Amino acid sequence: MEKFTIKDTSWHYRWIKWVYFLSPAHRLDSRWDTETFKTRLPTDFCSYWRRFTMASSIAAFYAACATFSASVVALVIGGIIYSIFTDPSGAAIVAGIIIGIIAFIIAIFGGVKGYDKVDAYLTVTDPGIVRTKYRAWKGKYCPVIEYKRGS
Repeated sequence: MEKFTIKDTSWHYRWIKWVYFLSPAHRLDSRWDTETFKTRLPTDFCSYWRRFTMASSIAAFYAACATFSASVVALVIGGIIYSIFTDPSGAAIVAGIIIGIIAFIIAIFGGVKGYDKVDAYLTVTDPGIVRTKYRAWKGKYCPVIEYKRGS
């Protein structure tokens, strides 16, 4: 049986852990800590993939809610600015787009420090989570997961 090794420093492991600890049910209950998270990790790749897609879905929902809220706030502020001044909305829209693009880039790459780490992630030769999912889907099997601590 093929094994899929997951390091606790891999991006998908950290992604699942980050979204897992953002969940309100886990924040309210003090019993949910890092050790509980590690004992509840799936042992096969198919379960791990479901948890990864669920974490991504939850994060996408939160992002959509945040985008909607930010849009409403921006429209309200833009309306106030427009009603107070004669026509600064064009400049406000351009400034908002520029600030939004800068914030998006900083959020994706983690600031200036993250640019150096991007090359390290791109040069990894181990099969990634998507490639492993594709192989498992084509072969109709679920590889066993082996968790590795550290880098």
